[in-house]
Amino acid sequence: MALQNGFSSDHPYIYHPHDLQHLHHPEYFDEATIQHRETIWKAFAKNSSKVICASEFVRKDLLEKWLIDADKLTVLRVPAPTPSLSIRPDSGAKQHSIIYVANFWPHKNQETLIRAVKKLSKSIPDIQLTLIGEGSARARCEEISRELGLNENVRFLGSVSQSRLESEVSMHEIVCVPSEFEAGSFPIIEGMRFNKKVVASSIAPFQEIAGFGITLYGLPKDYLALARELEKEFAIFPVSESVVLGYQKYLASMTPMRTGEKLVSIYQEVLEGAKLK
Repeated sequence: MALQNGFSSDHPYIYHPHDLQHLHHPEYFDEATIQHRETIWKAFAKNSSKVICASEFVRKDLLEKWLIDADKLTVLRVPAPTPSLSIRPDSGAKQHSIIYVANFWPHKNQETLIRAVKKLSKSIPDIQLTLIGEGSARARCEEISRELGLNENVRFLGSVSQSRLESEVSMHEIVCVPSEFEAGSFPIIEGMRFNKKVVASSIAPFQEIAGFGITLYGLPKDYLALARELEKEFAIFPVSESVVLGYQKYLASMTPMRTGEKLVSIYQEVLEGAKLK
C-alpha cells in the first residue's frame, strides 16, 4: 500500500508497510519525511499484531533495521490488478520495442534505460522505448532524451488508463524495470501476464523471483550492462516455453483469490489470538 499512515488503537491490528526506502536512499527524502517514517510508521509496525510484507527483502529489512519481532512478520506478495482487456499475449508486438511503466521518481531510474537505448540505437536504429508515468524526474528525462538525439526513439505517454496501459504492454517486445529500489513490481507481473521478455535490475526483491523466467542485468545504473542484456533479448524469438512456464508458476502462486484467502487467514489468526487474551 502506498498510504502507510493511520491512527493508534487499543484493538489488535495488522500493518502493511511498503518498504524502508528512506533508510536505503535518504538522499531522496527530506528530514521531516524520514523522521515521520522513523517514528510514526515504526511505531505502527512495532505495536501491530502482524506485519504483512510485500517481499522477503522487506521482511528482512523490518527484522534488521526496525527490530520487529520475527513472529509478527509475514510475506504476502500482492498481485497486480486483474487485466481489464482480453488481449492475446502475442498480439502485434513491435520488434525492438521496450516499455517501462513507472512514475518518474529518482529511484525508478528511467535515465539509465534512456542511456541504454542510446547505446543500442547505434546498431538498432529502429529501437523504440515507451515510458508511461508522471513525476518529478520526467522533465529531466525528456531533456536527456533530446540531448541524446532520441526524439524518434523515445515516447513519453504520461498517465494513461489501465486499458491503454495493458494495450501498450501487449504491443511491446520487452518490459524493462531498471529500478534502484522496490518492494515488488506490478510492471514485472504485467509483463509476465502478456508473456513478454522481462529485463530488470539485480536488486534484492527481483533476485527473489529470478527463477521464474525474468532476466536480471546487474547494478541498476549500469546502462552498458542493461544495453548488452537488451540486445541479447532482442535476438531471442519467441519467448521460450521454459520462460512462459516460469511466469505461469509465479502468477499461479499469487492470484487474487489465493492472496485474499491468505490475507483472511492472517486476520483470523489475529482475531483468535485476541480472544485468548
